[in-house]
Amino acid sequence: MFYFTIEAQDGAPMGDGSSPVPNKADDSIELLKNVTYTSAGDYVYIVKEQIPSNKALGMTYDESEYRVTVTVTDDQQGNLTASEPKIEKKAAGAADYVKATAVEFANSYEPLAGTYTPLKITKVLSGDRNTALAAGEFSFEMSVDSANPEDGITL
Repeated sequence: MFYFTIEAQDGAPMGDGSSPVPNKADDSIELLKNVTYTSAGDYVYIVKEQIPSNKALGMTYDESEYRVTVTVTDDQQGNLTASEPKIEKKAAGAADYVKATAVEFANSYEPLAGTYTPLKITKVLSGDRNTALAAGEFSFEMSVDSANPEDGITL
């Protein structure tokens, strides 16, 4: 699960939104709900992914931030209208925002390099037996007892 924060700038209303917000099962995020604007103006929000202090091994997090601007106009007849949001992205380390079509955080995962050691198992049959051990005569089941990346795997 990933978490995202939204920061209202200069007193912009948040509605039912809260921060941080986890992603939903379909990977979408719902940051601003039921926002009520009471006057015309530009309302600006900064959206970021909340990078955990204890990062998942092999995970690279997207450190971009997005500036979302909603322009509310007054038709002078008592009606306020909110525009489609203007979305701008500032990539990690960038100085400026650039136009974007959506708020999208792209994390990547790459498994850590591991060492593979082939496991060799041998069956020895001893005792008073008249026939030699035949291929396929015995079967074995192996299961993982514990798998801790730092300590290794116990079978």
